[in-house]
Amino acid sequence: MSAPKFRVLPWILVGVFGTLWVTKGSPAVPEGRVLDDTPRIVQSLREIGFLQTAELNLSDAFQYGTQREPEGVVAAIPGMESLVRATTRNSVWVQANGKVTAGIDLSKATIRIDRDAVHVRLPRLQIQPAEVDLKLIDDKKGLFWKDDEILLKAIREARVRFNSSVQYLDIEKTAFASAQTSIRRLLSNVTAKRLIIE
Repeated sequence: MSAPKFRVLPWILVGVFGTLWVTKGSPAVPEGRVLDDTPRIVQSLREIGFLQTAELNLSDAFQYGTQREPEGVVAAIPGMESLVRATTRNSVWVQANGKVTAGIDLSKATIRIDRDAVHVRLPRLQIQPAEVDLKLIDDKKGLFWKDDEILLKAIREARVRFNSSVQYLDIEKTAFASAQTSIRRLLSNVTAKRLIIE
């Protein structure tokens, strides 16, 4: 009566060792395959923060002037307006060099991960205020008034000129394309899924 018990034992042992081999001995993922790690994908983008993707170097030479305006009773006297302006006129010729950078704040990107793809929707492009380096070429001071802040005002004028010229030079298109390339390169090291960046 005890013989059947010993015949079953080898099959039980084979079953136990077979289960252990499947759960512990066999690799879960084929060698060489990139693991998809959702938290790592999101963290990789969030940690970058602002990603600069385009830089535009600009140069401009221009004249900038300031003057006083007549006030009170003086303003009512015929001809005094032009006289006050002429005698208080300050002007400078300057050479302005600078750059405008553009990029994307990846902490605000929307990331959706499904079974087959990673979808990244980029936030609106940000154009940073122009950085300006000013060189004085020539200056003229007013007869009755000297504007001590004229160079600071000229820098502000150069910044306005540079920022306004950006819209004509298509920096946004360049910056967006560069952002797509950079993000694709980064995420391809983290996931094997198809990347959709828009």
